[in-house]
Formats: sequence, C-alpha cells, structure tokens
Amino acid sequence: MNNDYTYELNYKFDIVELKHSLHWVLDDADINRTESLCLTHAPAKQQHPDDYYYQGAGSLYYEFRTAPGKLIKTKREDPLKESDFTHFIDKIKHTYFFEVYKQLSVEFNIGRMRIMKLNPLHCLTWHRDTAKRIHIPIISNPGNKLAIEDSVIDLPATGQAYMVNTTRYHSAFNAGLENRYNLLCTLHE
Repeated sequence: MNNDYTYELNYKFDIVELKHSLHWVLDDADINRTESLCLTHAPAKQQHPDDYYYQGAGSLYYEFRTAPGKLIKTKREDPLKESDFTHFIDKIKHTYFFEVYKQLSVEFNIGRMRIMKLNPLHCLTWHRDTAKRIHIPIISNPGNKLAIEDSVIDLPATGQAYMVNTTRYHSAFNAGLENRYNLLCTLHE
C-alpha cells in the first residue's frame, strides 16, 4: 500500500507478539484516560505523578492526572518536545514493543512511541501533526480507516509498519464495533 501520503516500510513485525505485548500493557495501565499510553519517557523532564505511561500520553502541552473520582487536565509549565522522549520504559522492556523500538530506532529518530486506542463508532478531528508518524496497526477491523487529504486508506493489522505523512490534514475513524489499537511512533529531527 503506497500512495502520496502513506507507504510500507521494510519492517513487518510479529502480529501475535504485538497483540501479546498489547494485552500485557493494557493489564498494567489505564488506556481509557486519554486513549493512549506512552511507551517512551522523557527522563530529563518532570516525571508524571501517576506513571511513566502518562508522561507523553495525550498531549505535549497538557498533563492529565487522576484525583479521586476525576481526571484533571493542567497546562504544563515546561511543555514537552518529541526529542525529550529518549528512553523506553524499563518495566516493559521485556515486551516485544521494546524489540520494535530498538529496530526502528536504528533508522529513525523516535520521540513518543504510544499505543493509541480508537473507540468503536468514533472519529478524530481533522488536523495536522508537526511530524510524520510510523503506524503499526495491532487490532483493527474493516471499519477502521485513515483519511488523509482526499484519500481514504485501510491499514490492516498484519504487523506491517507504515510511514504516514500526518503533516497533511487527516483523520482516523473506527466505524467498527470493536476498539482499534495502533502502535504509533512520532518522528523528530
């Protein structure tokens, strides 16, 4: 699958191992807070009070933390940058995600490596990102699509890694009835 906005990389990972690692991480952390969990962290920046998973989850400009019965969103005094995320979280280095990170890091400058969740019957806003991203779908269904400019793209969950030009206007939608999970690596200079 190659077009003006998306192309296959020369990396295809073991989908069974990706799913196994996904389930391990989902058992260890709450992805429902911001529909993402960060697998890398920024050791030179303030640690998130809840766990490393949340330091780069959701936003570089806002921090989400829990309080009794609610989630609190606060603007960061010192916003994060993709280049701050230089370390893979130690407690999940036993997962296959660390192998994926090591392989991709040989060729690419990876900032945040995140697990992204897209709920059934949901759509992201039409937006642009500041850098290209590597997508590795882990759990998908035929109703999951990526729309970039005037193209609609299907990225099946086969372990294939895709470079996606998310600096162009895009959205993703899940018209299916199950969660979509994607491994997303943001690149930086």
